[in-house]
Amino acid sequence: MAAVEIHGNHAIDDDTLLSGLTTRGAADSRGALDPYELDQDSERLRGLYQRRGYFEVVVRPEAHRHGDATTVVFAITEGTRATLARVDLLGLPDDPAVAPAALRARIAIRDGEPFSYDAYDAAKTTLLQAVQDAGYARASVDATAIADRPRHEAAIRMVFTPGPRCAFGEVTLVGVTGELAEAARARIAARPGARYSAAALGATQSALYELGRFAIVRVEPDLERPDAVVPVRITVSPASRHQLRFGGGVGIDQLTWQARGRAGYTQAGVLDELTTLDLELRPAVTVTQVGFVPDLHDPQPRLEGAASLRRLDLFVPRLTGDLAVTAQYLELEAYTVYGPRLRAGLSTVLHGQQIQLAAGAQLWELGFSAPSDALDAATRTRLGLDGREQVVALDQSVVLDLRGNPLEPTQGVYAALRLVEGIPGLVGRQWFLQATPEVRGYLALGSFVVSARARLGVIAGDAPVTERFFGGGAASERGFAERQLSPRARHDNQSIAIGGAGEIETSLEIRRAIGRWKGLSWNGAVFLDGGDVTDHASELSLGDLYWAAGAGLRAVVGPIPVRVDLGYRLNRTGAGDPLPAPTVLDRVQFHLGIGEAF
Repeated sequence: MAAVEIHGNHAIDDDTLLSGLTTRGAADSRGALDPYELDQDSERLRGLYQRRGYFEVVVRPEAHRHGDATTVVFAITEGTRATLARVDLLGLPDDPAVAPAALRARIAIRDGEPFSYDAYDAAKTTLLQAVQDAGYARASVDATAIADRPRHEAAIRMVFTPGPRCAFGEVTLVGVTGELAEAARARIAARPGARYSAAALGATQSALYELGRFAIVRVEPDLERPDAVVPVRITVSPASRHQLRFGGGVGIDQLTWQARGRAGYTQAGVLDELTTLDLELRPAVTVTQVGFVPDLHDPQPRLEGAASLRRLDLFVPRLTGDLAVTAQYLELEAYTVYGPRLRAGLSTVLHGQQIQLAAGAQLWELGFSAPSDALDAATRTRLGLDGREQVVALDQSVVLDLRGNPLEPTQGVYAALRLVEGIPGLVGRQWFLQATPEVRGYLALGSFVVSARARLGVIAGDAPVTERFFGGGAASERGFAERQLSPRARHDNQSIAIGGAGEIETSLEIRRAIGRWKGLSWNGAVFLDGGDVTDHASELSLGDLYWAAGAGLRAVVGPIPVRVDLGYRLNRTGAGDPLPAPTVLDRVQFHLGIGEAF
């Protein structure tokens, strides 16, 4: 065979139709045409269309010989797509919790909209779970989609058998004892006597996995009893107490290449059953590039090591205590910084993982060396580089996370506020207040995902140089290279970014799945980024941001998108601006990263 072609299709693209065809594989391998496979592929194509409501679709396979080669053509006549005429929900109990109107609203397609078996299949699962969550543990549903081809319509009919309204009975936990068992019991959402809910069982399983101490968690309700009581048996298998982790990544933009490594060791049950030791080492090296080639003669090494103790259920359930010490050596553009940091803190979660609260105290003492020649003596003094940075600070944060999938969000809202207060005294030398509120939103519109972000950073008082803000990079304003959206110091014809005490970041991005190619899923995106970093927070102005527009491509490797973005600066590029970009090429920034920008 030479090739496989699709003709006459409009509603479904070629890649989707070709991806599952056996004859496509034969063509790729130059195999012979098999008539049986040809018939099977015709049925596959008809099935794809019928699942989308094209009940009258006609697929005609044709084989065209050209010498020794054969080209297979599937000629498709799509017909008219059916719409949903009505939904009949029968057999429901007289219970406001499962009112027909409320259940009907859970079905993704409205009357008169195009019919899809995918939406119909999802509705069966969604509505049955809603009935079970209302306490009808033994509910079942007999669902049918009725196609009316002459009228180009479809109707959904669901007949429920709810059974009795149930309550949880005895809850048995097996496989763990001692303090860890008490921590596990505190996370069981299924309480004896409470109304039965499949959601409570799912929340219990998720909470037990989130403890990080169990390899397997089975939550099994006994649905075979004839009465209205549902006992639950929870079986857990402990995970290994010892874990090793290794990872790494790369980042590339117009100015720098960076390679990052990560190694970690975790030991659970160090001091008691609920205390965990974490050790982590994060080496990295950054090099500048000349003509898209990395310059290996002047690498900037960066090394961070951390050791921490984490105690679950400190004093009360779901309150976690942390004690961490970090040592760092970082060669940055303007200086080298080194020294230790110490932090003690408390954290908790509410409503599952949707609300996260944390508070702590920090102490750090950092030294500086090798300041850049672009920093004159007055600038070094102003930034505090001629002494040691000794800080005692309190920090607090609150996070509201209503996203469905944090790694690749398509729906929901994320909001966060972090505060840090520097306290002068016998040890700390600086008073400052740092506030960084942020909000992100995601909305799925058909095959598109619209995402938006806004972030503000403000430091009042004596801003430590290590806490100053920098913008630009793959996860920031993509019209700039990493850390280059920043106030700059200039001396002896040199210029270098030094960070600022005020920051604004905003972004609007539209993402869309493109399809599969070379065994990978591909997504595309277009974006508009705005931002600024100023020396003082009072200098920030929403009407005078740097703006960049661009587009990107993502190859989804497993669950993680590997991302390439091109950003183009739209304004503030002249010679009198803080970071001039005199040519078109200077305004373009290339970014390679892992994961979505936000």
